[in-house]
Amino acid sequence: MTAANKGWNLTTQGQNKTNVAPDETVDLNNTDNNIAISKTASDDNVTFNLARNINVQ
Repeated sequence: MTAANKGWNLTTQGQNKTNVAPDETVDLNNTDNNIAISKTASDDNVTFNLARNINVQ
């Protein structure tokens, strides 16, 4: 049970590691709306898609 109580690690591009403890929530979001992130309520699958209309700055 010790391993289960440790949670799991989250990184982006292999950097900025943080530990997600049991019962914590991770929220995936996008700031420029160029990537559409979705998840159905019935499973744990997360989908990343390029938005239909993208903003290039």
